Amino acid sequence: MFNHRKLADELNVPIALGEHVYTKYAFRDYIQQGAVEYVQADVTRLAGVTEWLQVAALAHAYDLPVCPHVGDMGQIHQHLVAATPNAIMLEYIPWIRHIFEEPATVKNGYYVLPEMPGASTTIIQRYFDEYRVK
Repeated sequence: MFNHRKLADELNVPIALGEHVYTKYAFRDYIQQGAVEYVQADVTRLAGVTEWLQVAALAHAYDLPVCPHVGDMGQIHQHLVAATPNAIMLEYIPWIRHIFEEPATVKNGYYVLPEMPGASTTIIQRYFDEYRVK
């Protein structure tokens, strides 16, 4: 954490981190030390949706933007970003979107939010068989 703070102090480039930060407590420490300027919380690496929302609220309390690390799960992050006032953008990684019944979709540079209820994580049944580890 000290090294991130040192980078933040020395560079004119804002520090973004979170892809490899796994708890709200670690985010708290980075934020309180002034070692991060863009919070890249990842719901699949934290303890789920509740903890992600807690990290986003903490960032908001410090006037920091959230720009989630999507990794493999833009499906869930699209909902979280839509509900978070300080979430300014969201990565788009389309490589697994074909397996979902209602895939995360970007049109003209903006996510098109799903119409169906739920987390948009329902996988098309045939992909369970196709990608099953044997």
